Amino acid sequence: MTEWDGYVAIAATGSGLAPEFYSRLREAVRHSAGGVLVRLQEPSGWPGAPVIGVQPMRRRDGAVGPTLWLGPLRQERERESLLRWLTTGGPAATALPTALHGRILLAPPVLAVPRQTMN
Repeated sequence: MTEWDGYVAIAATGSGLAPEFYSRLREAVRHSAGGVLVRLQEPSGWPGAPVIGVQPMRRRDGAVGPTLWLGPLRQERERESLLRWLTTGGPAATALPTALHGRILLAPPVLAVPRQTMN
């Protein structure tokens, strides 16, 4: 069974995510059915505006589907559209809003790799 009944929103906080928008994002996820918010620190290779990843999730076992990366979300209407979509259940409930179609990142973002030291 692969029926999605929730989602995970991944906020890339190093990509120009203003504290006010992060607060609104947190509230949208909190007031949605089955939403979980994850904060990702210090991404690299991303545009200088908010970047959000969204994955469908199956709440009974925590399985997640592929991540849809959206960004950069420079315009207020894009951010508002994302917040409304997540409040109504995101990918578990409805298709991606038309206002966000042009914001799909086709290549996955590159994450910073932690440095390792050798003794």
